[in-house]
Amino acid sequence: MTSIYYTRVILSSHQKISGENNNFTVELKESYGLQQISHIAVESASIPKLEYNINSRNNILMFKYGLGLMIPLVFNPGQYDITTLLTTLKNKLDTSAGGIFFTVSQDSITRKITITSSGQAFEFGSGSTIFGVLGFVPGTTVIGNLSVTALRLPDLGGTLTAFVHSNALANGSTLNASVGSISVLTSVDFSDVPFGSYGHFQTSDIELSKIRFSQPRNLSVIDVKVRDIDGNLLTIDNSEVLVVIRCYYEF
Repeated sequence: MTSIYYTRVILSSHQKISGENNNFTVELKESYGLQQISHIAVESASIPKLEYNINSRNNILMFKYGLGLMIPLVFNPGQYDITTLLTTLKNKLDTSAGGIFFTVSQDSITRKITITSSGQAFEFGSGSTIFGVLGFVPGTTVIGNLSVTALRLPDLGGTLTAFVHSNALANGSTLNASVGSISVLTSVDFSDVPFGSYGHFQTSDIELSKIRFSQPRNLSVIDVKVRDIDGNLLTIDNSEVLVVIRCYYEF
């Protein structure tokens, strides 16, 4: 009669043999119980939320004032609140417009951002990667005339979900249609996690968490990556990524 057992394995970025904390490899020293693995299950995962809500991928506002040329206004990456965002935006617009002042405000009821020029008409270009943060529609051109109000609410929520994937452990599954198939191991919800804190995943049903392999695998070196929904590696810095899995085998 065949019995199924499991070995609990802790994957920590602090025990990596190569890579960075958001993209690392660990080596499993114990061979017994890690051979001919038929399936695995993720028990838990802990991921730090350290990705700025304004970063190198969403920090450019393409700006044209009057008859001038379209120029990029670059926001320094950081964790912005709405007050800091509006103040920074006003300062960049004032400086780039050469002495003409702008009013940048947020409506107390709709919470949408309005930008008003005291002089000539202005325009925001379609290459503005910060549009989603400000509440404008990405990929469009915004003709401000002397004033423009965003169509949507500002979004300073940053990364809402961290996706953990491992080619050694997970079968291919789609992370995002625009990214392609990435072997997702589990995900960690960041929606209620303050910046600088940890998001945690703890399975409530180990059976539903199981990933079954088409052929048994021998586990020795395991890769772990932490990405956002667009497939970008998340900022982890020196903080620890911790994933606990069960490796099942027959005996």
